[in-house]
Amino acid sequence: MNSTTNAASRSRSVGAVSSPDSRHNRHSMLNDSTITYCDLARTVNVNLPYEITKNVLTLIRLGVPPDDIYVFLRECLTYSRFAHNINAQPQPQQQQ
Repeated sequence: MNSTTNAASRSRSVGAVSSPDSRHNRHSMLNDSTITYCDLARTVNVNLPYEITKNVLTLIRLGVPPDDIYVFLRECLTYSRFAHNINAQPQPQQQQ
């Protein structure tokens, strides 16, 4: 493959190159979304596990809408509580 083909395949994998104006608007949108996520974290007063935080930051960078990220967070936190409750239940003692 030549370098033109490589560049074309790379651009397809990450999406079209946007104009400077649209990049600026997207950057502004990401800042607004980041503020929204910070507000959410303060509101629910929760320290997210590292893996969830890392995934949320990736979703923000990819421009995923805040509503979809809220759904992701809710599902992660619900699963985390469920898993914690299962692990916290007393195990039946084995008879000897």
